[in-house]
Amino acid sequence: MKEFADRRFADRYEVLEELGSGGMAVVLRAQDRVLGREVALKQCTDLEDRFSREILLTSRLTHPNIMTVLDAGLLNGKLTFVMPIVEGVTLRALIGARFRQREVHGRPVTLRRVIDALRVAADAVGFAHGRDVVHRDLKPDNVMVGPHGEVVVLDWGIAKVLGEEGPDRMERPNTGLTDIVRAQDLTDGLLGTPGYVSPENFEDGLHGPPSDVFALGAVLYAALCGRTPFKGKSNFELLMALKKRRRRAVRGPLRVPRGLAAVCRRALAWDPVDRYPTATEMARDLEEWLEGSRQREVAWNKADDLVDEAEVMLEQVAQSRKRSVLLRQDAALRKETQAPHDDLAEKEVVWALEDHAEAADLEGDLAEQHALDLLLGAKSHVPEHDRAGDLLTQTLRDSHMRLEAAGHLREAARVGHTLRFHDDQGRYSRYLEGDGSLTLRTDTPVRVELVRLEPVARRLLPTRRTELGMSPVLGHSIPFGSYLLVLGDGTAERVVLPVFLKRRGIWPPRKADHGDDIVRIPELGSIRPWECLISAGFYATRRAAQRWQWCDGFVMARDPVTWDGYGRFLEAHPDWAPEVEPGPPNTPVHSVPVEAAEAYARWFSEIDGRDWRLPLEVEWEKAAGGVDGRRFVWGPHADSAWGRFRDSLSDGPRPMSVHGDTLDESVYGVRGMAGNIADWCVSASPNTVVARGGAWLDDARRSEISVRRLLRRGTVSDSIGFRLVRDC
Repeated sequence: MKEFADRRFADRYEVLEELGSGGMAVVLRAQDRVLGREVALKQCTDLEDRFSREILLTSRLTHPNIMTVLDAGLLNGKLTFVMPIVEGVTLRALIGARFRQREVHGRPVTLRRVIDALRVAADAVGFAHGRDVVHRDLKPDNVMVGPHGEVVVLDWGIAKVLGEEGPDRMERPNTGLTDIVRAQDLTDGLLGTPGYVSPENFEDGLHGPPSDVFALGAVLYAALCGRTPFKGKSNFELLMALKKRRRRAVRGPLRVPRGLAAVCRRALAWDPVDRYPTATEMARDLEEWLEGSRQREVAWNKADDLVDEAEVMLEQVAQSRKRSVLLRQDAALRKETQAPHDDLAEKEVVWALEDHAEAADLEGDLAEQHALDLLLGAKSHVPEHDRAGDLLTQTLRDSHMRLEAAGHLREAARVGHTLRFHDDQGRYSRYLEGDGSLTLRTDTPVRVELVRLEPVARRLLPTRRTELGMSPVLGHSIPFGSYLLVLGDGTAERVVLPVFLKRRGIWPPRKADHGDDIVRIPELGSIRPWECLISAGFYATRRAAQRWQWCDGFVMARDPVTWDGYGRFLEAHPDWAPEVEPGPPNTPVHSVPVEAAEAYARWFSEIDGRDWRLPLEVEWEKAAGGVDGRRFVWGPHADSAWGRFRDSLSDGPRPMSVHGDTLDESVYGVRGMAGNIADWCVSASPNTVVARGGAWLDDARRSEISVRRLLRRGTVSDSIGFRLVRDC
């Protein structure tokens, strides 16, 4: 201590207050009486030889980011050196503020700001390495960051000059860390801090620039992940994790850039030869990332702007789609009460609504495409932009759902391919696979066969068959699409139950207003050969006003009423004779008003002993199309060869026998619902009646299931007859 003895030193500095204390020193705020400034005094409280070495070593490191020794001497008999007062916060506090989203020095703490401070610290440590000095206790607490970005590496108390003699371990354990290590029978006198100390330091007491690099890697890990790279609540647990080579992955609550993760992994390599040779090389890689981050910051700002604009466009899309739906619902409701003979002005109102809906759809399509272009642009600037990626795939998924629901399958396939390409995380992989869940409950156990309906020569026909065993069937996973469930084992009536699973859908649909999904199995013999059972449940309607329509169970006659049957009715009620000559006995009756059809139903009920009536429109729709919302009885297509239409026969159109060779049969087995003769249905209006289905005078395209004819009561037509239904 003689070299530091100078009476003038003690007279020059007036101690004002204590700033902090450590294992072998206390830091004081003091007034420099000569220069009239405040300084910091670091005064030795233990291990004077080591403290003396710190003074001499630090004074040799003249660097703007390493603590400067201004003076040294004895104060109150204790070795003391003078350094500038460092205003600011520790790097630990800066890192913590970033993860807590708090400001420091009046500014938000960004990752770039933290990494820039660490880069400066690493450069300073690299300067020391160039002079054969290793710090040996680098951690976030030993780096100060000032309000103007200044960075200072502190606490060189256990630093060492390589090649010079000096302890590689503590001469004796101090309080705190070493006591804990000793208590667990680990190595005494550890130099460094658990969580940041290198494995070679802990295991062999070896030190060199790679050891400092490891500590800087641990600091970088804390900056990226908000914690140390080793799991443990105590120093002992941290050191045991180090000993067992159990390091956490470079992941945290905030996004970790891949470039920084690579720097971190190299700095934390277990073998020193795999790390950066000195802190200077690590600082260079951090500088390269920062340079790139400036460019990335510009790219991110541009990408953020594009995503913000895309969000505005997607809000416009939602508004346009909603407006279109409301307009189409209004038009559909008006059309349902509109007859062909209605005033032109009323039709023009509907046309205007449909035109406005088309315009809204176009506006939505253009806005959606603009949004997709913006999001793709954002991804081109920043491929890893999470918000752009999420919004892009979500928009593509929504577009795919809309197109598929509307039956635009080719366009939906194209969008689905694009979605699969951009879905990097596989978020929508299960959606694209599309498997749904089938549940079937029956009031009595029956054997269940699942039949897939697939396009064959443009018609939806049964293909693959799968035995599902006995009911109930609960949550059975199957691909989305159309199916038939064939229920029965000969002990009860055979039931054909159509099923329609939308992509990732559930069958039966869950609707609050119809909670009973139990299928009733009729007793054997209760359904006659000329009757078709249509079980209760939902079906997908093509009307714009709704997606799912409930329909109670009923029985429908397989064929429309023929001249043969109507002739027997006329024997009892000749007043209902039509003004046309009857056709062949097995051809459908026609040219009778709906009132005559209702009278026939009452007469037949008396004869049969069961209550028969005309079908409701929902009953007719479900009997014709099943549950999958198909356009025609056969599926999405129609052809004159499949039914009885005006160009089905080479010798001219005419009604044909209901027993003729025809493919005009619904999934329930009901015949002649597309062509041959249209059917009167129940109408709630006292002045108008409704006919559904195509007829022998129509083109095949007229047989679309959703087509309805609204006519005045009393109307007769040679293309309209009727069929009967009863409750079950």
